[in-house]
Amino acid sequence: MKTRAALGIALSCGVLLASLLTSFVQCDNHARAQLLATRQREWEMLSAANAQMRAVATSHVFGVDNRELDVVSKAARERRGKGAQ
Repeated sequence: MKTRAALGIALSCGVLLASLLTSFVQCDNHARAQLLATRQREWEMLSAANAQMRAVATSHVFGVDNRELDVVSKAARERRGKGAQ
C-alpha cells in the first residue's frame, strides 16, 4: 500500500513539473516569436533595398535593357513561363 501511494505521489509530482515546464516554455515562445517576426521584417526590407540598389546600379551599365530590372515583373514572367511548359 505504501508503494502505491509513493508511486502516485511521484507521478503527480512529475505531471506537475511537466505542466510548469510547459507553461514556462510557452511564455518564452511568445517573446521569441515577436523577435523572429521583427527580424524577418528587417530582412525583407534589407533584401528589397539591396534589390533596388542593384537595379539602380545595373541601369547605369551601357547596353542593359531597363525593363529587365523590374524584379516583380521578371518573376511574374518566369512563373508564367514555367506554367506554360
